[in-house]
Amino acid sequence: MNNTYADIHNLCQMIEEHMKGNSTQEFPESVFSDLIQCGDGNYQFVALDNSKNLQSKTVVVAIGSNYSQGPNQLPKSFGKTMHGPFVEAGLLQWKNTLKRRFKLAREHDGWMDMAFRKRDERVSSGFFIPDVENSHFIMTNFCPWITKRTWRDIRESKNSLSCELLNKWPCPVNYHIKTGTPAWSYHMNLIREKLSGYNVVWVGHGGKDVSDAFSKFVEQSKIDNWAFTANLTLHWHSKGRALF
Repeated sequence: MNNTYADIHNLCQMIEEHMKGNSTQEFPESVFSDLIQCGDGNYQFVALDNSKNLQSKTVVVAIGSNYSQGPNQLPKSFGKTMHGPFVEAGLLQWKNTLKRRFKLAREHDGWMDMAFRKRDERVSSGFFIPDVENSHFIMTNFCPWITKRTWRDIRESKNSLSCELLNKWPCPVNYHIKTGTPAWSYHMNLIREKLSGYNVVWVGHGGKDVSDAFSKFVEQSKIDNWAFTANLTLHWHSKGRALF
């Protein structure tokens, strides 16, 4: 493990520990109780791709809705380790999807005129396309809880709770209650603070509810190097268009 990766790994562990994450929390009684997976593997704030040999000072941070859906979605090894919270994960699938999308952006003027027209794709005026393959890659989410149903199902349900869940999930430090800000404000600002010594590229991905939260985050935090794209979990076919 080189020094750059080790430093970022340590920062991610600090974030996870500070937020009391890593599958150690009991879900408090709330209006969201029927949506959240309780028990092992229900609660994760950050995951760092396990490409340990990268020397880059660039970190791509991908922000989505939540870590996953269904029971026991985190490996059994998640949780406390000898050296702190477990934050390493194999994120190559999502990293490669983003790499392909940025490749399209390099090859064509205006990526919003491509396969992204029908989605809320956009970039900041100061955005530059990073070398994703040689950058460190972190995935985080506006909601750390793993849900029982897919995020799309929650968003499209009769009584849509996705925006409520994104902004008002029970936060262990109760920062949002004290400040009147969205629940994600605390850990997003904590991530931004911990990575202040790196060249960070922020990438939001998901549907309109995530797009709205991401817009609020980059505006409040005065971030000028960001992009928003479709969900990175989506697959691609040979012509490079997303399958929605």
